[in-house]
Amino acid sequence: MSDSSQDHNRAAMRQAWDWSDLWKKEDYWAIWLAFGLLGLGLVLYFFGSLSIQETNAKIRELNDRLRAASDRAPFKTLDWHEALEAKRKLKATGTPLGKRIQAFTATPQSWKGNPFWAFVQRPKTVSQADRDAYDQAQAEVERTYQSAQSAEQLATEMEFQDQTHNASSVEAIDAWRSAQSLEAKAKKKVSPSSYNRVPGLIGLAGMLAVFFGFGRHYMGTSLRRFLPGFFFVFLIGVLAYTIGANSMMKERGIGYAAWAILLGLLISNTLGTPRWARPAVATEYYIKTGLVLLGAEILFGKILLIAPPGYGWPGSSRRWF
Repeated sequence: MSDSSQDHNRAAMRQAWDWSDLWKKEDYWAIWLAFGLLGLGLVLYFFGSLSIQETNAKIRELNDRLRAASDRAPFKTLDWHEALEAKRKLKATGTPLGKRIQAFTATPQSWKGNPFWAFVQRPKTVSQADRDAYDQAQAEVERTYQSAQSAEQLATEMEFQDQTHNASSVEAIDAWRSAQSLEAKAKKKVSPSSYNRVPGLIGLAGMLAVFFGFGRHYMGTSLRRFLPGFFFVFLIGVLAYTIGANSMMKERGIGYAAWAILLGLLISNTLGTPRWARPAVATEYYIKTGLVLLGAEILFGKILLIAPPGYGWPGSSRRWF
């Protein structure tokens, strides 16, 4: 290609692009909205109810316990498992703010028989049999824990040089962990959760309408035209989630994505997309925003995986932030 042709192409590209594209094209708005949401998440994380300093101090303390337990014994001791479990519980979703955000963004619950149960569930009456099963599970956890303590104490007295005592300790600790797992299952039956998804879904619909409507406004679609159509699209999405949450659909592996496609095909090939809803049927706009968020999630996940040395525990290449 001649130099004159290359210069002509460069000039054409400069003319085709304008600074106004930054706030008039959905490609850029997908980036701005996704990064704005990430920025809000960082603000809530660093300045919300979770104290980063306290969390990092707790992580270092637990890492020290894991390291000391690994250095002390040739197997994973009780203290090692307890420290690891405590470390797993250190997450933003476990804070009061994190729980509120989870409740606000919760999708329809799994249901069977009555679709109303996907949105509202009142506490169920706990049977005496379930209570008795939970009491027995708790007693078994206590019994196996004491047994594991005794076995580990014998191994400690032998300075972990006796393989028979070491093997007995591992077996007793495994029995304790199995009892814990059974106790957790029994606890779910005696602690049935109640929920009401309706207020959260209404609030989420309003928040997302403003979130995406802000960009559509600067791209030339007024909020007055965008909002009715968006709530229609949101309702279709909730319906797809509700059908996909049915226990029978879950067993057959037919999720909400498949139902969203089927519902869209049904509407477009029968009644047709309503004219008043078309300003909000911006499929690429939503998908592009989601793709940016997905890419950021993968990137941040890699960063956390290779966080600075000093946040890991022996025997693992994983690093903890």
